[in-house]
Amino acid sequence: MISEPQTKSHSGQPVSVPAPGKLTLFLTRQQWVLAVVVGGLLAVCLQRYYENISPWIGGMLFLLGVITVHLRYASRFIVPFPHIALLMGALQYVLAAWISTQYPSDNPAYNIGSRIPTYLGYAVPVMVACMIGWGIGLARLRPSPPAAVRAAPDLLIGLDMLIVVGFIGVVLARHFQGTGLAFIFVLTANLRYVGALGRMLCKGSGWTWRLGLVLSLEVLFAAKSAMFHGLILWTVWTLALWVILFKPSWGKLTAVIAAAFLLLPALQESKWELRRHLEQEEQGGGTVTENSFEKSLLWLSYLRESVQTTITGNLDEYFIAETVVRYNQGWIVDRVMQIVPEGEPYARGETIKDAFVASLLPRFIMPNKVIAGGRANMEKYAGIQLN
Repeated sequence: MISEPQTKSHSGQPVSVPAPGKLTLFLTRQQWVLAVVVGGLLAVCLQRYYENISPWIGGMLFLLGVITVHLRYASRFIVPFPHIALLMGALQYVLAAWISTQYPSDNPAYNIGSRIPTYLGYAVPVMVACMIGWGIGLARLRPSPPAAVRAAPDLLIGLDMLIVVGFIGVVLARHFQGTGLAFIFVLTANLRYVGALGRMLCKGSGWTWRLGLVLSLEVLFAAKSAMFHGLILWTVWTLALWVILFKPSWGKLTAVIAAAFLLLPALQESKWELRRHLEQEEQGGGTVTENSFEKSLLWLSYLRESVQTTITGNLDEYFIAETVVRYNQGWIVDRVMQIVPEGEPYARGETIKDAFVASLLPRFIMPNKVIAGGRANMEKYAGIQLN
């Protein structure tokens, strides 16, 4: 009988690690059985809510159960970035589209409507293809517990320098905003997370307050611009590292996932309220609040109220519909499916090629490269003009 070696998480608790020969794609046979059972139960228990819409929803729910169980056990060996990407994709391309059938938007342009079975017949197989591609990539990896990184003094100094350089990049990115150099400094600004999360990975002393400082300042930046995409992404990636470092129990992991789903409508509502408040200040002709700290406190107060509303279930249908629209990317894909290839021929890789070249060359070298935001492609392939 092969014994299972014991290792410790960063919290100091022993974690059982199966021998590599007993694993298939990082899971034991018993864990794969659990994944299939969880996925099956999820699909069966919610069948009444999708059986008259499309069976593809049941397939996606089954995959969600498998992904969640795989995340729990595979995170002993790998950072669960792919799992989180798949969960986000499932939310934006399948789950939100499904919910929108019960809570349609007042704007018919955002509603897939009777085309939902056709759309899901495309979206869910795409998600399956992503999972298969990811699985093929994992098949060649040999599972082994993450090696402990020694917090050498030179390494910690280098990580702190990255944090400082990152904050300098933030300042320069704002100063050169709208110029060809702006994106270089935007990328440089992200080094602050490399430094802070690097300290977290090697458990360097003071990593908690450094990471807290970086995330707190991200709140200030987000509140000032009323744009929270960056804050959400970096928070999610931090949670991914937390999972592999601290090996949370099923209870903790379930609580985190539940909290994330509760925060989805709350984040959207609080963002709307903040933007509405700032717009009213501007339209009223008064002094617009420029203090990032005050804006952050204002947003946090809106967030607290929105979380309370979500927990108590006091959500009206209009709010749910508008929230779903924000997270639903399926209606965009559906519009593309209506236009391509009847109205617009297939791009045949052109959009991928343009994005790849644009990511390599800065604008001061290639001034005519595509502009971030997708306005041109949105109008060309989806027939929508973005403001």
